[in-house]
Amino acid sequence: MNGLEYNDLKKELDKYKDKFDKIVLGKPLLTSDEDFKQVIAESQNDTKEYLDGETAICFMGHGTEADSNKVYATLQEKLKAAGYNDYFVGTVEAKPSVDDLIAQVKEKRKIQESYPSATYGSCRRSRKQRYGWRWGR
Repeated sequence: MNGLEYNDLKKELDKYKDKFDKIVLGKPLLTSDEDFKQVIAESQNDTKEYLDGETAICFMGHGTEADSNKVYATLQEKLKAAGYNDYFVGTVEAKPSVDDLIAQVKEKRKIQESYPSATYGSCRRSRKQRYGWRWGR
């Protein structure tokens, strides 16, 4: 994404532009609608085996204080708009936070009551699951 580190890298490369015939810096991921479509398609393809009606697919990003942090909320909106209601997005250090993600999952389904203050790693997980929570019944 077009965050602080990307901008720092861009500035750093600018210092060396006279030392090379050409320096190319690609666009960051999640800068276009097509990027979002591709990420969603690949994410869904990589996780479809876990969709059993009991599993929440949770994606975590680092998060940033930069304006580019909005990509996480945008990704969540686009997932929901595409009908992927069992997919959730959170960040470690920004918004949507881990608590926001947990609240979304709880809103969708009730997490097993034996884990009332559940965190990502402490929820009951299915055998082959690596992406999210398993909802209690």
